[in-house]
Amino acid sequence: VSRRTKNMTKIYAEVGRHAKEVSGNLPTMVSPYIHGVKTDQVMWGDKATTVSEHEFEWNEILSNLEGLVDIYLPDFKYASDSLAVKYSNAPKYSYYAAAALAEMVESVGRPVFFRDTSGEEIMKSGVIVRHLVLPSSRRDSMEVLDIIAKTVGVKNVRLSLMSQYTPEFALDCNIPCLHRKVTSFEYNSVLDHAEKLGFEGYFQDRSSACTNYTPEF
Repeated sequence: VSRRTKNMTKIYAEVGRHAKEVSGNLPTMVSPYIHGVKTDQVMWGDKATTVSEHEFEWNEILSNLEGLVDIYLPDFKYASDSLAVKYSNAPKYSYYAAAALAEMVESVGRPVFFRDTSGEEIMKSGVIVRHLVLPSSRRDSMEVLDIIAKTVGVKNVRLSLMSQYTPEFALDCNIPCLHRKVTSFEYNSVLDHAEKLGFEGYFQDRSSACTNYTPEF
């Protein structure tokens, strides 16, 4: 498999569609890359992906996966370009994140739920947008919610608003605000804004800011 192989996302999409058919429509993970493919290609001499190439590929990937994915769970990290560059070296992040989110909602539509035998409501299809509130960034978090609401509407997604930032991994960095957890005031002010906009979804208390939830990288 090479990055230059034509129509690879369509080939993977066909594999995913076939997997659903033979499994009786069980949930299927469909990815544009088999695990390790990108890393192996670079190790064997293929050039690394540029930002512009990735941006182009992502739009192609989402459009080719239409009808194969039931639930999208994207992150929407930042509104401001300066914060996106500072923390993730990702210029124009919010522009491309909003475009990708719109494509996802267009693909799967409004959230659809069903109740299991215990009466619990479970999502059958739709988009859940995750956002992690960061220390000293509550206003940017509010702007993220404004962008989501303006781009796709609050009724077309569910919001997962997280307060689980843990500073242990960042204690050696030169950004002092990342050396602490999010305060109750910071998280609750963003939560109040989400409720004012009309979002529904899933919210956390401060006990979630624990290293037990942090994977070992």
